[in-house]
Amino acid sequence: MARSRRTGAAGGPRPECCSGRVGLLVRVLLLSCAAVLVCLAATSGPPEAKPSWSLALADDLPVTLSKGTLLGHPPSTEATTPAATTLPTTSIGAATANRDLGTSLPQHEDAGGEPAIIRYTLPARQTSLDIDLVVAAFSENLSWVEPMLARVSPGAELRLYCKGPKLNDPRCLRIDNYGGEEYAYLTHITHFYDELAPITVFTLGSIYNEDWYWLKCRKLNFVLSQIDTPEKRQSFSGFVTMAHQAPDSFMEFEGYFQLKSYRNHAGGQNTAACRASITPLDKWFERFIPVNLTIARHTGVLYNPIFAVSREKIRQYPKSMYETLLKEILRCTAKEHEGVAEAGHYLERAWKPMFETYRPLAIKCSGHFGQKKGDPFCCNQTGTIGLPWTICTEGRPTCSGLVDGSGWGTCIPPDWGWREDRCPASITAGRTGRHSRRLRQMDLSWA
Repeated sequence: MARSRRTGAAGGPRPECCSGRVGLLVRVLLLSCAAVLVCLAATSGPPEAKPSWSLALADDLPVTLSKGTLLGHPPSTEATTPAATTLPTTSIGAATANRDLGTSLPQHEDAGGEPAIIRYTLPARQTSLDIDLVVAAFSENLSWVEPMLARVSPGAELRLYCKGPKLNDPRCLRIDNYGGEEYAYLTHITHFYDELAPITVFTLGSIYNEDWYWLKCRKLNFVLSQIDTPEKRQSFSGFVTMAHQAPDSFMEFEGYFQLKSYRNHAGGQNTAACRASITPLDKWFERFIPVNLTIARHTGVLYNPIFAVSREKIRQYPKSMYETLLKEILRCTAKEHEGVAEAGHYLERAWKPMFETYRPLAIKCSGHFGQKKGDPFCCNQTGTIGLPWTICTEGRPTCSGLVDGSGWGTCIPPDWGWREDRCPASITAGRTGRHSRRLRQMDLSWA
């Protein structure tokens, strides 16, 4: 078969007189490139090994997980979103930076150019105490701490993480102002992983916020009401939260969620957010959290992350997982991204699937997207909204968690008793906020 002749830039035949010289030049270039590749291969180290994690599910069968292959899900082939800062992508095994409290300049990168975990010098916790109250604070009024801490005392200790220099409180454990509350939470977990309290309560500092009828205060008070006696602590299930506006309320895991931009306030300028290393939420969750998405869709999510969790629940995942999450947050350390890291919003939605007990017979508690089948543990009490819904069974007869008779709640057993949902008078006393009168009129008790 005759070979076609190559053409030049103008489309005509390549001149024959130059073919020998050109061929020699091409061969020289190829040999040079090969030599460069050999040198690079000789100087580069072996590829980094992916971590393996082991997680026992309800059937007690251990499942081996590698980063990117989570409970039967193949590694994601989605293109990752480039970081909004100049810091490179995180990786397990990056060096850490030791740092005393009060030092001014953190170390953002290690010698290899990767984000470094900042190791703060933190006072040792009292190992005899049952509860650590971890507070992520910035510039809030913290006079609520004493009455709330008294509810679970004696036996509880305050760990007040103050971001930035604005709070002048002698109890402050000062950390850098990176991300949102998740930076304080992860700093505590990674620092005290081997000596965690039997129960850790994580909360925001803005408990005096009166929005949604003192919602954050009600959330924290509900959580504390579940562990405020030795008997309750002894029978603690390992995780408790108030997902949204009422105990037992249900909020969906919306895997399509992304945070491309944000406004600091209503009508404010729209600003690009610091993007996560992979989006949207479901892809990020599969990359960083060794929990099947089916479980996440079943448990739902929580907002305004206030919850209590046992050390056993925290330690069911290796310390390296929390360090990897911390490095993901540290990708967004530029001042313009303080508090608006997309990964922080993803982690807010991951806490509940990470720690809530998996119920293997449940499917999904939902109705917003036309599911054919509901979750037998979840319910709503109105048939007028045109959505699939579940009637509570005899074993779990009470539909708890609805607000004004709408939304989605949880079918709870009769022995769960009173579900306290109020902000204590010790917090609201003397406050003249816009919701105080309305709060006094509300019956915030759940049978």
